[in-house]
Amino acid sequence: MKFKKKDRLLTQSDFTNVFDSAHKRAGRRGTILRSEPYLIYRAPHLDEARLGLSIARRVIKNATDRNRIKRCIKEFFRAHKEVIEGDIIVRLSHRPKNFTYESLTTPLQVLLNNSRS
Repeated sequence: MKFKKKDRLLTQSDFTNVFDSAHKRAGRRGTILRSEPYLIYRAPHLDEARLGLSIARRVIKNATDRNRIKRCIKEFFRAHKEVIEGDIIVRLSHRPKNFTYESLTTPLQVLLNNSRS
């Protein structure tokens, strides 16, 4: 199943708006969440939830590893899209210990559970 354009943050201005909203921290305008190895920026959005990924080459040198991480995060987003609110940017802060789906998505699941309560 393809990750559609309407589900992605596409432009630099989309990313900038989420980063700015998350850094303002005024009430529920936006938040920054940390769950190793991710840093997650969240901003409110009226339409459906959208996802942006920031996986730097200096953090993960191997392209196949970077792409695996992206695929796992996108699949997690697709599976939980109905409960995710707003625009989200997932940024990798350091190299994960392994690249299995479970190890890459467990920190996201913890954050999702914390945001519901």
